[in-house]
Amino acid sequence: MTVEVALAPTRYKGPQPHGPRHSSWRPAERLAGISLTLTLSLIIVTLAPFSYVDANTIAASAGSNPTRQALLLMAGAITAGAIAAGGRLGRPQVPWPLVALFGFILISILWSKFPEVATRRSISLIVTSFCVIFSVAILGTRHALTICSAILGAVVIVNLASIPLIDTAVHSSVELDRGLVGDWKGMHDHKNNAASVTCFGIIVFMAQFTLTRRIRYIALIIASAIFLIGAQSDTALFGMTAAAAFVVIAYTAKRSSAGWAIWAGVATSLALSVVLAVVAFDPASILRDPRALTGRVDVWNTLWRFFLDNPLLGAGFGSFWQLGPDGPALDYNRAWAGLSSPHGHNGYLDALASLGIFGAALAFFALVVWPFLKLARSGIRGSLRDCAAAGFLFVAIHNVLETSYLSAADGAWLLWCVLVGLILQPTRKIL
Repeated sequence: MTVEVALAPTRYKGPQPHGPRHSSWRPAERLAGISLTLTLSLIIVTLAPFSYVDANTIAASAGSNPTRQALLLMAGAITAGAIAAGGRLGRPQVPWPLVALFGFILISILWSKFPEVATRRSISLIVTSFCVIFSVAILGTRHALTICSAILGAVVIVNLASIPLIDTAVHSSVELDRGLVGDWKGMHDHKNNAASVTCFGIIVFMAQFTLTRRIRYIALIIASAIFLIGAQSDTALFGMTAAAAFVVIAYTAKRSSAGWAIWAGVATSLALSVVLAVVAFDPASILRDPRALTGRVDVWNTLWRFFLDNPLLGAGFGSFWQLGPDGPALDYNRAWAGLSSPHGHNGYLDALASLGIFGAALAFFALVVWPFLKLARSGIRGSLRDCAAAGFLFVAIHNVLETSYLSAADGAWLLWCVLVGLILQPTRKIL
């Protein structure tokens, strides 16, 4: 006798985010997690948290720190091991525009007046960037964001707790810029660095909340906002306002279910940012006053005059600021800007001065345009895509008053690298 068994039809659930794994993915993810943790901790926490670093000391050292360089190279080696362990199936996509930009940066060492410093700074940038990007791509969305949120959550908690307990957690009267006195900086060396790391955390916590709906991420967002207000970094506050406006716009546009929502949100947020800037300030009078925007206009004039004299090639990457008495910055500005400014406080002008018109154009495409194009074509959808687009938007705006792009030690650059890693991960890893 034959017994027939009726099988219930299996309902197709679509592609599974963590579908069948290749056998070599487990060690690859483990190595990527170590690399990401080491790199983020080294850049965000640094080797000397809560320390006061004099600007002249930084200028004299030109960013040289053998221990930091050795640890970065170790992270690079671990990342390379993770890529090799992942095999062909787990290999992340290559960000070719960024590779082309980094190639141009390395070539610019040829015309730098300080090739040794330029080489060190270029390698530091490239290793840091690829460690973060490829580690995130190998880990996948959930694992990468879990590591980032754990580190950034601990940082914001320590920063808030340190304000009443540690003297160097607040800018003190020893600062040359009296406007900094009383502003919060936590474990970081400057309030602007503290603020960019805090904004990095807010974007990550927003993404984590959209994925998990856990209330602790809302608590971390509130804690981050409190610290951001205490830091009094107008640039970060302004950028986060625009990013938040984008998220609201994207959410109301059916959670960006269509590609046009990203472009509509970006355009509207940028327009809102311009309107707010014009209402809040008088741009014409500001640009005539070198002391305006806490001396930024004087810094910008220095960069612009150098670019006009060197429009094609620029000074070479990492070959303009904090290079001592022989640096080009002092040739064009003998005041505070040329002596101790760590960067141009405008990443777009910094790119023109260091890479020339062609390098700056390549940088603008690779860093501003390409990420949005890639995000629109990636497998990331829904609220996670809204958060990623908001993060890219924040970095683009932050770069107007700070140098975020191509700044290996800046929290906004680390955010950019994490987001690029998310959109470059293998499709089967995307949520």
